[in-house]
Amino acid sequence: FVEVHRVLRSGGCCVLAFSNRCFDDKAVALWLRKIADGAALAEVVVNYLHFAVPSGWAHISTVDLSPRSRASDEVSRTCDPIYMVIAVK
Repeated sequence: FVEVHRVLRSGGCCVLAFSNRCFDDKAVALWLRKIADGAALAEVVVNYLHFAVPSGWAHISTVDLSPRSRASDEVSRTCDPIYMVIAVK
């Protein structure tokens, strides 16, 4: 994330999209502990960005883009969830 920050112009955006799907042997232990909670995964990514370049990002936000059920506003259990973390330099 340090290199992403270095190459972005001021006002540039770093957009990271991810799901909770992964290969257990490829993921860090922290990711696996929080795999069932999308908001917690987004927080992990936010922390990677924040602590890689302290005071380097002007704004970091998260968005849950997971498909929702039409009958309710609950996340659909038949589709993969998807989350985004957006950081502005």
